[in-house]
Amino acid sequence: LPPPSLRSESAPPPSLPIPPVDEVGPTAMGAIGEPANTEVTAVAVVDFVKMRDHHDYGRFFRMEKMGVPTQAVKNRMALEDINPALLDAPDAPAY
Repeated sequence: LPPPSLRSESAPPPSLPIPPVDEVGPTAMGAIGEPANTEVTAVAVVDFVKMRDHHDYGRFFRMEKMGVPTQAVKNRMALEDINPALLDAPDAPAY
């Protein structure tokens, strides 16, 4: 694979072709004598910060963890023009 700086984001993930059955050696055979699936595809890893770990929103989750009533935390969020419904999804990605 090329270094990350040279990769194209729109390019499809690289994959290895499955060889025809007559080219498959005994080491590539499956348990029943059929060719094993040798195709490998890249998996995209998406990095994101969870709502509870975000710098701006994490403090509201910490308030709730410390025992502040949920409605009081939601009222504080509304006071600061932050959608209180975000408190209901701590594992959602923070964009």
